[in-house]
Amino acid sequence: MRYLSLSLLTILASLSLGCEGMKGHYESELKKAREREEAQTQTIAQLQAQNTAMQDELFALKKADHVLVTGELSQPGIYYIGQEATLVDVMLKAGGETRFTSKHAVITRDGEGIDIDITRPKSSAITILPGDILYFERASF
Repeated sequence: MRYLSLSLLTILASLSLGCEGMKGHYESELKKAREREEAQTQTIAQLQAQNTAMQDELFALKKADHVLVTGELSQPGIYYIGQEATLVDVMLKAGGETRFTSKHAVITRDGEGIDIDITRPKSSAITILPGDILYFERASF
């Protein structure tokens, strides 16, 4: 009986040491995983910054005869317009309105915003120039 008790105590002691060893192993692995996650987060942030910089450079290159269309149109993007185009021309190039397009748009030209109500008849004849940035707002219901 004593032998059995000693054997059980020996097994329990080794299990206890094994658990401590496993705890250290798991803590080490958790630390490594957190370090990898932090490195990946930094890489993602760097790639996003590079992507933004490349988009800015691309638009700067195309600015001479293109416009940037953003917001609530079917296909926002950068579009060739040559020397000039009307608001309607640009909207059609960008796929037209969605069901969520509000009736309000903003044209940014030389750093200044121009508010437009696109439901007014005269707004369709507004001249859009190369380098303009058009933003079509989303309607609030």
